[in-house]
Amino acid sequence: ARELELEDGQSRLQQDLRERMAVEDHLKSEPELAQEKQILSEMLEVVEQRDSLVALLEEQRLREKEEDKDLEAVMLSKGFNLNWV
Repeated sequence: ARELELEDGQSRLQQDLRERMAVEDHLKSEPELAQEKQILSEMLEVVEQRDSLVALLEEQRLREKEEDKDLEAVMLSKGFNLNWV
């Protein structure tokens, strides 16, 4: 759910920035230029959050995979026949 929120936020920021960048810089006011910088900063923050989330999910996936291997080894050592379908 969090990944989707971040993706949606990034998409909205990109669209907003595209619309603002369609106007030549020399035609923009200082507040408009500052807003563009703010949007870029927010986009960078969202990308960093998404990267962190992806790394966390990958770490969790690897940990669970290792736990599955450990459980399988214990079950095999106790004589259980595992036929994964």
